Amino acid sequence: MKKGKELSDYLKDHGIKPTIIRIKVLDYLLQSKEHPTAEAIFKEISKQMPTLSITSIYNTLSLFVQKGIIVEINIEPAQVRYDAVVDYHGHFKCIRCGRLLDIPFDEQLEKKPIREINGCKILQKQIYYFGICDRCLIKEKKVEEEKMAIRMGIYKCKICGNVIEVFVEGKGELVCCGQPMALMDEKNKEGVGEKHLPVVEETKNGILVKVGSVEHPMTPEHWIQFIEVITKDGLVLRKDLTYKDKPQAEFNVIKDNIASIREFCNVHGLWVK
Repeated sequence: MKKGKELSDYLKDHGIKPTIIRIKVLDYLLQSKEHPTAEAIFKEISKQMPTLSITSIYNTLSLFVQKGIIVEINIEPAQVRYDAVVDYHGHFKCIRCGRLLDIPFDEQLEKKPIREINGCKILQKQIYYFGICDRCLIKEKKVEEEKMAIRMGIYKCKICGNVIEVFVEGKGELVCCGQPMALMDEKNKEGVGEKHLPVVEETKNGILVKVGSVEHPMTPEHWIQFIEVITKDGLVLRKDLTYKDKPQAEFNVIKDNIASIREFCNVHGLWVK
């Protein structure tokens, strides 16, 4: 961990004039393992500097990116994160809990590292993976072995269509109509013509979640039954909808504290972002 003078010298070595804000932003990025957004950085540093503006944070981050001491991560639509680890590596996002992890690579393993494409010089390459992290896999394996229902899992009866969500785990298998209920898959890739992935907009009081980049239909035969936000600290915020409602919901939560957003379509199932 670099100290004050080391941070100052590090900035000077990269052609950046050290200021209090720049030193604090760099220090926060070097210590953080969460790949924070500009908003998260502002929220933390403004506790020490009440007069700080978020514009100063954006300007500082932009300068750091230009000088190559941090990189932007665009693994999520409409949200930029920042990473002070500039060595060659990828990123992994868990679709269950929302964790964002560094994945190390050895560039020597590449047979022919690409430096140029069609006469264009490559300055940066980013690799993103989506899947289930080690913590969630261990948890799900335990659940499977003990025939437990997964907390926050959504299950559906294949016979009558009943759908339930589990809030407290317990031993025992979920059964409906005499058969085990099936854990529903969380879809995160849209096909042609589908409009199901949640779209998040920041509001004065929190966030507005809309279903689909083009508004999802709401009819008695086909509608969004609920929208749900799960925060990083385990809080569950949910809005039930009818076909008479618009396919959207507002939640009083900070965007940076969101682990995942889910919505349930009565025809096309469960979707997650």
